[in-house]
Amino acid sequence: MREVDIEEVYEERAATQDNFAQLGQVCLNIIQNAIEALEGQGKIAVRTYAVDSQVVFECRDPGPGMPEPVR
Repeated sequence: MREVDIEEVYEERAATQDNFAQLGQVCLNIIQNAIEALEGQGKIAVRTYAVDSQVVFECRDPGPGMPEPVR
C-alpha cells in the first residue's frame, strides 16, 4: 500500500486577513501537485510563517521537481 505523510507546522502569528477561500485553494493545489510528484509514497512538509509583514506558505517534497524547460 502506498502512503503519503504530511508534516504540518503552522506559526500562529502567520495569520492573514486575505480571502481564505482563494488562499486555501492555492495551498490545496500546491499540496496536490506534491502528492502527484511523490506518486503515492513519501513525505510532504507544509509550513507557514511570517517574515516582516508577509506570510510565507512553504511546501516541500522529495519529488523530482519541474523539468528545466518548464521552469
